[in-house]
Order: sequence, then C-alpha cells, then structure tokens
Amino acid sequence: MHSRSLCCFHFTTIWGNPFPKVSGIGGARNFTGIVPAYTETGPVVGWWQGQTDRNRMVYVILKSDDTERIHRLREFVAEARYRFRQALMYFEMHPIQYEEL
Repeated sequence: MHSRSLCCFHFTTIWGNPFPKVSGIGGARNFTGIVPAYTETGPVVGWWQGQTDRNRMVYVILKSDDTERIHRLREFVAEARYRFRQALMYFEMHPIQYEEL
C-alpha cells in the first residue's frame, strides 16, 4: 500500500513578500534527499480568511510502511511553517492504490 502526501507552499506572505521555493528550505538536496520523486502541479490560487493566496502544490507518493521518510517529510513541512512564519501548515497523507506498470 502507498500513501500520497499533498504539501501546499505559499508563494508570498500575507504582506506580498515572496517566499523561497520549496527547494530553498534547507536546500534542494534536503527535499529531494527525503523523497525519491515528487510532482509539482504549478501555481494554484486559494482563499483563506478573506485573502486570496497563491500556492505551490507538491505531491509525493511514498510506501505506507516507509515511516522514516514520512516522518522526515512531516519535519520538512514543520520547518517550512517556521521559516514561512505561518501560524500553521497542513500535512496531508492519503492511502492510495498505486501500481508500477
């Protein structure tokens, strides 16, 4: 069984200042050292507490029993929350049926 994680990273602060790219958090090797591959779907627009925001959506698929990588990815998102000075960030994991064909 596999799990898919969805990570949402903001482009700008609520004041309009740009955030670093996902790879800028601890360096690109930090993120790609955690996950074997990821897909970034590009910019998405959202709305939260009366403000429009632009985000980067990143999808990661990991084996459900790969608890070490899941833990490291969760820590990465927590570090992003701290560096982006966000009150909170969400870390989603969903079980999926995934086959390598």
